[in-house]
Amino acid sequence: MSNHEKFKIDRAFMRALDRTLPREYTCDQLRGFGVRVAAKGTTTYFYRFLDGTGRPKRVTLGKWPDVEPAAAREAAKAHGALHDKKGDSLAIKVAKHEARIVVQRKLGKLTLRQFLTQRYDDHLRTHGRSGTKNSDLIRSKGGFACLLDRDMALISGLDIERWRAERLKAGIKPATTNRYLNALRGAFSRACEWGLLETHPMKLVRKQDEPGLEGDRFLLPDEEARLRAALDQYDDAVRAERAKVMRRLRRVRPAQSVADATRPAVLIALNTGARRGEILKLEWRHVDLNHALVTFPASATKSGKSRVLALNREALAVLTEWRAQCPPDAVFVFPNETGKAPLRELKNWPKVRDAANITRLRFRLHDARHHAASRLVMAGVDLFSVSRVLGHADGRQSGRYAHLSPAHLRDTMAVLDSPNTIGQTVAASVAA
Repeated sequence: MSNHEKFKIDRAFMRALDRTLPREYTCDQLRGFGVRVAAKGTTTYFYRFLDGTGRPKRVTLGKWPDVEPAAAREAAKAHGALHDKKGDSLAIKVAKHEARIVVQRKLGKLTLRQFLTQRYDDHLRTHGRSGTKNSDLIRSKGGFACLLDRDMALISGLDIERWRAERLKAGIKPATTNRYLNALRGAFSRACEWGLLETHPMKLVRKQDEPGLEGDRFLLPDEEARLRAALDQYDDAVRAERAKVMRRLRRVRPAQSVADATRPAVLIALNTGARRGEILKLEWRHVDLNHALVTFPASATKSGKSRVLALNREALAVLTEWRAQCPPDAVFVFPNETGKAPLRELKNWPKVRDAANITRLRFRLHDARHHAASRLVMAGVDLFSVSRVLGHADGRQSGRYAHLSPAHLRDTMAVLDSPNTIGQTVAASVAA
């Protein structure tokens, strides 16, 4: 079936749609209108167009079966009639502007709270990987409570700058403030795209500068050795305590070579450079121990693109050992207590990190990603290959993770101690 094939999107088509296969279907009656089936089977209507600057835009029109195909198609037509598109003449743009004003007056006051509850939450549930997390952040106690009951059209950049000034005065860190601002920026962007707002109030609101983390985010050899020793000691202590409890209860439990997910998850992070969420959400069907490959699916990655990594010897050994003590029908590599969902966090990681006594920096679990990237670069691996490992589309982004140790920099600069031979090779060849 061709990706360019178009379909008559009506009730019969929607009822017969195969929802086990993620795909988009475009309408043969209205350009830009179509249906998208998500990986979980959720079916939504969409409308694609080029805005006044020629940039591609996309708006969600509702979900099946809540919205009928005919109603969704009419909503797409109405959207096209109100929004500036590439190629519109000045007269058409003026007419659309006047039409938007009329619609806004008919809608009346739309507060930020109403927008989040009545429109934005459903959009996030359908398209976001984190549900309504960003919307909840805006509504939270530390969020924008002072703006929730304000008309969205009357909220200005000055209001948001005042909110930020109060937060910073209260001692809230810039990184935390930026997280709230990004959540609000996304909500306003969607409101503008849907034609509910004429202008984006945060267009000139910049991110707050964040001070860099202290030190380079990689482990020196002695620090890595202490971390590995702490992992082994933690694992031994947990298994010993578990065996003591079993003896007290006079129960027999099969011996386990690994206590829990802490040690294997941290070692996988150090050896793959994968994100914490990618590791904890990993399923056994995406791990090929026979060929030493692991696939991080698009649904679990930050970029929304899948990637395949080859496992080095230690990562393969760790996963093989862990798999041997997991139930044969286990779905997740690191499941929670019920076994029906992945772990949300490694609760005992702080205990292990503190036992390693790494005083030079406060090593976070995410810093294992920095550490892996730094080791690859210092070993001579090019940034393009490192970006493929980390899942970055732009190699420059990988450069943020590729720190260089002082010893490596000394070796690099020592090259200048050798005699200057610039041009001598060329001169010798000419003389010959």
